[in-house]
Amino acid sequence: MSSFDRRIASWLYGEVPKGTILEAIELFLKFQRESPIQLKDCHLHLAKCYIAKNDYETAVNWLEQALQLPVKDSEVNKIIVI
Repeated sequence: MSSFDRRIASWLYGEVPKGTILEAIELFLKFQRESPIQLKDCHLHLAKCYIAKNDYETAVNWLEQALQLPVKDSEVNKIIVI
């Protein structure tokens, strides 16, 4: 993590997160299994984790799954505001 990333993480979280990519994947997968709803953000974060592990095939799989999910009005509004 670059010094800039550390400063941003410190500002956002109060300290630099100490978790690993594997721990993040486990938590996102647990959310996917236990949540009654599917969130595109969760799919995106899983893809980013797999990219960080250089597992591009799995990352693409999660991104393709995200594309299959319906778009909610709040997601559209986020895109339009940006």
